[in-house]
Amino acid sequence: MRERPKFDGRTLKRLLSYMRAYKGTLVLVTVCILLSAVAGAASSMFLQKLIDGYIVPMLGTASPDYSGLIRALITIGCVYLVGTLATWLYNRRMVTIAQGTLKRIRDEMFAKMQSLPIRYFDTHTHGDIMSLYTNDTDTLRQMIAQSMAQLVSSVFTLAAVFFCMLYISIWLTLIVCAVMALIHPEIFTIRPMYVQVETGGEYCRGTTVGDLLGFSGHAPNADVLMDVDRSRFADLLVEAIGFYGEAKA
Repeated sequence: MRERPKFDGRTLKRLLSYMRAYKGTLVLVTVCILLSAVAGAASSMFLQKLIDGYIVPMLGTASPDYSGLIRALITIGCVYLVGTLATWLYNRRMVTIAQGTLKRIRDEMFAKMQSLPIRYFDTHTHGDIMSLYTNDTDTLRQMIAQSMAQLVSSVFTLAAVFFCMLYISIWLTLIVCAVMALIHPEIFTIRPMYVQVETGGEYCRGTTVGDLLGFSGHAPNADVLMDVDRSRFADLLVEAIGFYGEAKA
């Protein structure tokens, strides 16, 4: 069985070095991805305000005033337009970065190949040599033009959705995390600990204090969440969002 290739940080660092010529474009791409993620999250949150703040109050009126609703629709339309333009722009810029990077890589490969001895070409078929310029570099193109942008977009989208959850309800967000801990306890690091509320201290009165090192000598009375596997938590959240989208479709 063929061994699965391992992640090599030096290879990634070398690949990123080819993209140094596009620093300004990469900054623009990052800003556009951020705008796209914020626009997506803002449009989802706006539906609640649109229904509760504009549509529901007009249901009980004899002559409703549509001016506020029209302004709200124009606002959300502008948000959608900004998100769409940002998505189109960063996808187009990433294609330019990918093509320019691959041209530089192919040029260096061709210069290196011209200096190789004759025995290299005698021991490698023409198809194997040409696949280095076609299949292998095309895989790099897909990674640069699509995978990298999608990765950054997913991170920003997850962050935007999580902050929106906190904005809507901190308690519901904590409940979601608690339910996640019950369903997937393996992604959380939980430690039994003695916890109490400080009532007599001069500097931390009213603060919840946990005896992390066991100095108090009291038996643990609570389970305290110490750490969370962030990548696994993000994967589960993306999986849940994808399942919701499929069920809705």
